[in-house]
Amino acid sequence: MRVGKGSGRGLTPLLTRRLREALAAPGCPLCRLVRIGEERWLSTLLYELSGDPLTHGELARTGGFCREHARLLAGLVERQALLTPAAVARLYETVVGALLVKPRRLAGPAQGCPACRYREGLVSHHAGVLARFLVGEEGRAAYRSSAGLCLPHFRLVASRASGEVRSWLEADFLARLSDLRRRLGELQRKQRYDVGEPLLPGEVGAWREALWRLGGSWFDGPITPPGEL
Repeated sequence: MRVGKGSGRGLTPLLTRRLREALAAPGCPLCRLVRIGEERWLSTLLYELSGDPLTHGELARTGGFCREHARLLAGLVERQALLTPAAVARLYETVVGALLVKPRRLAGPAQGCPACRYREGLVSHHAGVLARFLVGEEGRAAYRSSAGLCLPHFRLVASRASGEVRSWLEADFLARLSDLRRRLGELQRKQRYDVGEPLLPGEVGAWREALWRLGGSWFDGPITPPGEL
């Protein structure tokens, strides 16, 4: 199939810009896009919906956020001036109160973190966007210069892509794995006591890349700059 010059049908300039920014950053671009979306959603919830009865009701039913999203929420409050501890207190007062009113919920099954459910939708959306972006040579050029996808998100994007795009993406991913295996081998060889060759930059970080490439990128705290949420 002939590859067009465009960057995929149905992509708005905003979607394309955000995708290009993620492709230019370290690690898996889909992990990054999803994380930014989570941060925006949680910030909106705190800033605009901390007094919303429906939001309070959902959190009361679920028992609040999971550990991962509770930690992210705390990081956002500590970093973003417009997000206050009082907003968290307002929401969680309802959650704590619901448990006190119905103590049987303490032993009940977990209802599922609302932020985790939102993330599932984000992942599916961005996977479809990237699959369309890779239809054209412009999108593929941007992807080639990026760090590429992690394995879980490669599988997801490939499942959303056309056959031709899926074949191209698979060939690209296998080439990246082949290069990673070479660098992992060189890292081991050059760290032997009887080898005096210096490690190259790509070899030094090969072990870290192996971790995120096969498991997904991780972030130690919020990645959206203060004031941009």
